[in-house]
Amino acid sequence: AKALDLGVNDYLVRPVNKNELTARAKTQIRRKQFEDNLRHQYEKSLTAAVTDSLTGLYNRRYLETHYEELSRDLHGGGKPISILIMDADHFKLVNDDYGHAAGDQVLRGLAHRIMAGIRGFDTAIRLGGEEFVVLMPNVDGRSAFIAANRLREMIEASPFQISEDGQTLAVTMSIGVATGVAGEVPLEGLLERADQALYTAKNGGRNRVETANDSPVDELHQPEAIRA
Repeated sequence: AKALDLGVNDYLVRPVNKNELTARAKTQIRRKQFEDNLRHQYEKSLTAAVTDSLTGLYNRRYLETHYEELSRDLHGGGKPISILIMDADHFKLVNDDYGHAAGDQVLRGLAHRIMAGIRGFDTAIRLGGEEFVVLMPNVDGRSAFIAANRLREMIEASPFQISEDGQTLAVTMSIGVATGVAGEVPLEGLLERADQALYTAKNGGRNRVETANDSPVDELHQPEAIRA
């Protein structure tokens, strides 16, 4: 009774019967396999809930939860938190001219380059469609602007393969940057400011980086918009 209370699954009474031992062992093995499969399915479901199936990046649901956690961790020290909103230029034409399969290839390629161009503790998210977000904790406006322009250059540097026969397509991105004090600015507010900066980048000719006007930056090194 004490063993069962401690979590023992089964027990045998001496003298041990060979057939009984075999039968009970098989039962416990099947039980273990069932539990492992159940745990795997549960973890798979959790991952699917916060991951974009096409690109493998996190989705907006994860962004909301992660942003709250970062804000709590960084709150109180006046530390900055920056967000980049990135949008592929003229992406509708990619789908219209080359098909959705080619568009999916481009989105996967964009996700790969974004992941290759950020720090290990930054977070890349597919916000929806051809729009991506990079969350950068403890990064001020100027540093975020420099990082955004580096990503823009990486994406522009070489075309994306869109078919198995080697066909490629050049793609560029416009990026909006917004920075706030961690714990003092809600996610929606920061996203809205970054989105306004992105809108400015689109209207300014695309393939460029713009910073939200009210984002705190180093006044001695106020960044200007950069474009190709």
